[in-house]
Order: sequence, then structure tokens, then C-alpha cells
Amino acid sequence: MNMINELKDIIDSFDTFILDQWGLLHNGGGAFSEAIAALKFLKTHIKKVTEQTMTT
Repeated sequence: MNMINELKDIIDSFDTFILDQWGLLHNGGGAFSEAIAALKFLKTHIKKVTEQTMTT
């Protein structure tokens, strides 16, 4: 098993990334700067992004 340390470690393995919004992209008060950087990185590599909201 390989450890994934950064998005760049798997960027070429997938065409689409599914991300959970709450807690990953934002905390309800604003977007995390790391999340913005990751989304820009995905855009530069022409990747599709689907954002999900998990509810219970």
C-alpha cells in the first residue's frame, strides 16, 4: 500500500474528484486557503470536481 501525501501523488490516476464540502472545503465561515489551492491545482490539470454535502 502506498501512502498519499499530496494531491500531486494521485493527480494522474483520476479524471474526477469527489469532495465533501463541510470540513474539507469550508467550515461554514469561509473557504480554507488549502482547499482553494487544491481546487486551483485540479483546474490546472483539467480535472472534474464534484462537491457533495453529507447529511445525516
